[in-house]
Amino acid sequence: MIKNIPNIKVPIIKKGVSVITALNDEFINKKVILFGVPGAFTPTCSEKHLPDYIKSIKLFEKNGFFNI
Repeated sequence: MIKNIPNIKVPIIKKGVSVITALNDEFINKKVILFGVPGAFTPTCSEKHLPDYIKSIKLFEKNGFFNI
């Protein structure tokens, strides 16, 4: 498990609003999963990759991960 989060700023969408925030600040005192997908927002990603993550959200939450 990686415990050192890079001090970088990224856009995060919360309740439909995009904000630029540091990962360190966003993840402090939380158990999180950070994942990336190849070709985000392409048809392949939207139809093949993302649905499996969305289906797994309840499993992640059940295991103590936050859906941010």
